[in-house]
Amino acid sequence: MGRGCETSRYGSRSECEASCGRRQAGQHRRIFGSKHPRPRQGRQQGQLRCGGLRAGGARDPGRTATEGQLGKAVDRGISHLRPDAALASAAKVVEAEYEMPFQGHTAISPAHALADPSNGQMTIYSNDMKSYGLRNGVAQFLEMPRDRVRVVWMDGPQAYGRTAADDAGFEAAFLAREIGRPVRVQWMRKEETAWDTKGPAFTFKVRGALDAQGNLVALDFNARAADYNHLGYNEADTVLIAQLMGRRRSMPAPGNADIPSDMYAIPNRRMVAEVVSLPMIWETPLRTGNLRDPNGPQVTLAQALPMTMDSDALARLLWSRRRQKPLAGTRVLRPNGLETETS
Repeated sequence: MGRGCETSRYGSRSECEASCGRRQAGQHRRIFGSKHPRPRQGRQQGQLRCGGLRAGGARDPGRTATEGQLGKAVDRGISHLRPDAALASAAKVVEAEYEMPFQGHTAISPAHALADPSNGQMTIYSNDMKSYGLRNGVAQFLEMPRDRVRVVWMDGPQAYGRTAADDAGFEAAFLAREIGRPVRVQWMRKEETAWDTKGPAFTFKVRGALDAQGNLVALDFNARAADYNHLGYNEADTVLIAQLMGRRRSMPAPGNADIPSDMYAIPNRRMVAEVVSLPMIWETPLRTGNLRDPNGPQVTLAQALPMTMDSDALARLLWSRRRQKPLAGTRVLRPNGLETETS
């Protein structure tokens, strides 16, 4: 049996845009090692001008924060000194800004599931990576006793992170209960491309201070990440069918953003990571969630480049492709591999 909803439903919500969220009055920054938050300084209350994150991952410097659900800034890595003095006296300063777009979790073949409502129970055949979670979520969604829901794991396409397999299992179970017969749901490739979970867009600016011997003596890291904690695994109120049926959480899960690891002995560090809320998140197909090691490659790149760009050919290549301000008409190769022409 094909997908239970017509493909045409995707067209009406295919246009979406993520922008910076309005900061609420009393927004705080947390300092690593301190239990007492202090107010943010130097910004007008209730508004943050930070450049929007659009669905393609590009920043829009002209956008001002106008709407949002949740937002937070975390300053978690300050060592003995702020890096400003070390940067001012450094033998060399390296500085760059990078942008990573939203990334689909799309597995190598489309999501699918089969649900059988025979004998007063719901049996779901699925390759979902969390079979126990699928059982609990479907039982809650259909308001069935948990012991009347059985999930049989089957071999199938997956990814290390939340995929549309969650959604396909819920949809098959719902349709099977409605018609009282076994139902097989298979997403089409274009549906999964449009509606599967997206890894978060991430943009960061990094400054590294090197001494005369080439040692990294200061790191100033400032990042903004689109909220990637929007969707959990097999949650009865965040799966796609629940979203399209109008179910809404009273309070979305708080977002998250990562900073570089403390594994290196960098004497002066400032690490700031801000979560950018997604306005009207439940009304768009831009459904963000965990893609394995969320923000991990980005923050590792930010920390490793200043230390290795003088000795590592790959680091030099990546550094040469950092975000700059080219002349009008220049073709630029972005980190996502797309060429753009400046105006």
